[in-house]
Amino acid sequence: MSYQERRRIVVTNIAGISAGCCSIVFFISNYLNHYFLLCWLDLLATLAGFSVPIFYRYNRRVLPPLIVSTIFSICCTISTFYYHNNAEYFLLLFLGVNFIIWKNDGIAFACGVFNGLLFFVVKINKLPPLATTTAEWNRNIVIVISLGLYLYFLHFFKRQTTAYQNQIEEQNKQLEKLNASNSKIMSVVAHDIQSPVATVYTVLSMLAQGHLEKDEFKQMSGQLLSQVNNLQSNIASLLEWSKNQFAAPATRKESIDVGEAVETVYTFLKPQFQAKSVDLDKSALQPAQLIADRRQLEVILRNLLSNAVKFSYSDSTVYVSCQHEGPLAIIRVRDTGKGIEPFVLEKLFDPGTVHSSYGTGNERGNGIGLKLCREFALGNGGDLSIESEPGKGCTSVLVLPLNP
Repeated sequence: MSYQERRRIVVTNIAGISAGCCSIVFFISNYLNHYFLLCWLDLLATLAGFSVPIFYRYNRRVLPPLIVSTIFSICCTISTFYYHNNAEYFLLLFLGVNFIIWKNDGIAFACGVFNGLLFFVVKINKLPPLATTTAEWNRNIVIVISLGLYLYFLHFFKRQTTAYQNQIEEQNKQLEKLNASNSKIMSVVAHDIQSPVATVYTVLSMLAQGHLEKDEFKQMSGQLLSQVNNLQSNIASLLEWSKNQFAAPATRKESIDVGEAVETVYTFLKPQFQAKSVDLDKSALQPAQLIADRRQLEVILRNLLSNAVKFSYSDSTVYVSCQHEGPLAIIRVRDTGKGIEPFVLEKLFDPGTVHSSYGTGNERGNGIGLKLCREFALGNGGDLSIESEPGKGCTSVLVLPLNP
């Protein structure tokens, strides 16, 4: 619902309830002073005022409020003709409020003209009252209440407008910050993509021109394969991250066997493992049925395992385990590679921070994949954290709910 619509509903409800409460006070006063016609008019105005929130509750936002507004105007006009009780000043209040509450300019203008004409007719009326004139104190109270309500609505309108302006300014600041962050991220990612592509292009050009022997190319193919796999992972993470910036990802939870999910991802990443002669140890992977989105879980596991290989040394092992802790499964992916510096680890999940890093095979990374993984983990009712010490490797801890 737009700000203007919310403001219109709030103002209309306040106007209706305020008019209903004032009518109750006038009803009691007029009843005690035996102004019985005014009592009937006050009773009608009370019912009309308190009906406004009910109409909005059931989404009746045009005709019923228009009828209520007309009833108020007619009641004030009749009471003024009969008793000269200064109720015409409420017509000025209705004139101002109508321009706030009506979304349709035609209705707002028509209501304003209607109340303005009634006020004009009442003020030029020189006829004596048709009944006993109300006491002076009563007339003064009507003026004070109408003036007080008018000032209140002016204050309310100003406060609402100021709040709306502040909200717009805050959104603009957040948008500027997001744009600056996205520009920085895209510049880093562009460099990360360009570097391995340039390397592959150079090697292939040398091979095509006969400057590189096939044996030399075969020796370099492992490193090229690792860089291409890393590039593929970065592009996949970038695409997923880009989609999440425009719309929240749809999470379709289902029961997933954790061992099956790990095996699926490992099959996809096997060339990357083989290129660096890195083994995968799944001996501590306890059987578990997770409740999560399958695609998002595979994205998480692919990023965690890919990062573990990227920062592992050749001829080493990556360990993946799963343990049960109450209703949760704790999945750990551990490597014994170069680890993460504390200042990088501290801002690893900061949405406005991008830090390029190099794996043990000179593979580049930028951390977008980990940010995406944490968003997916949170969206599936879990979490993701990273534990690391420089030179001692890294452990990614993924927490997800078990299927009960």
